[in-house]
Amino acid sequence: MKIEVLLNHRPHLILLIMKNPQPTDLIHWKYSTIRGYDVDPSKTISIPGLIRLMHEAAVQQVLKLKLSALELEPRGLGWVLYRQNLKVFRRPPIGASVKVKTYPSGKEKAFTFRDYQVYDQSDRLIAQASSCWLLMDVEARKIAPYPEDIEMVLAPSNRLEHLPRPKSIKNEITSVDNELTQKVYFHHLDFNRHLNNTFFFTWMLDALDHSFLYSHDLKEWLVQIKGECFLGDQIQCRVISEESGVWLHAFLREGQVVAQGRSLWEPR
Repeated sequence: MKIEVLLNHRPHLILLIMKNPQPTDLIHWKYSTIRGYDVDPSKTISIPGLIRLMHEAAVQQVLKLKLSALELEPRGLGWVLYRQNLKVFRRPPIGASVKVKTYPSGKEKAFTFRDYQVYDQSDRLIAQASSCWLLMDVEARKIAPYPEDIEMVLAPSNRLEHLPRPKSIKNEITSVDNELTQKVYFHHLDFNRHLNNTFFFTWMLDALDHSFLYSHDLKEWLVQIKGECFLGDQIQCRVISEESGVWLHAFLREGQVVAQGRSLWEPR
């Protein structure tokens, strides 16, 4: 993929004109080793560690595409996660080599999709995720229209095969099996100055009973983020069992649901 950078007459606006772009140009690979801080008591990669591994691969790609926070923040824009559906087939142990394949997998109106596949050193698929992202006006804190140059970079992604799109969640949690309160501190923030999306996943899982987490493995994890959380916010993370091995999750800020989740587990 060849990218030519041109400045137009308006200051600070960069147009990326792609010459003969091909969908496969958007496929990115990242090779990693499972480190000590990636694992949980099982000595295999934790669910938050797995999600961080996937998202970091995406960050490395948008840096190469010049669509990262470094380029978007001066333009008043930022990427925010809206939905993600994670499936886990096997969790590799500490020290294992893995590789992450990720790519923008299409765009529909305000939604940009991104897929991930994680493989072990024998090329076996161990996890996958489909995700949906929005472009945010960081000053107005609302959805922003896509500039022409970003549309052009993403256009070939509509021709790539993709995983099933992450579905909407409409949990009705009328009672609570367990609740955990968290507070947003400075080091929980990301470059958009709101709660890093990893903590939505982590804190909702932490609300589960420890004995359950020790004895079960996550198989599927669907999360939908509907709002932002900021420095100093108090967050209530609630869970209720829908059926055996299935939990519904709610993430509340000032009494309002800002994220929901549904997780599927199997006994270890």
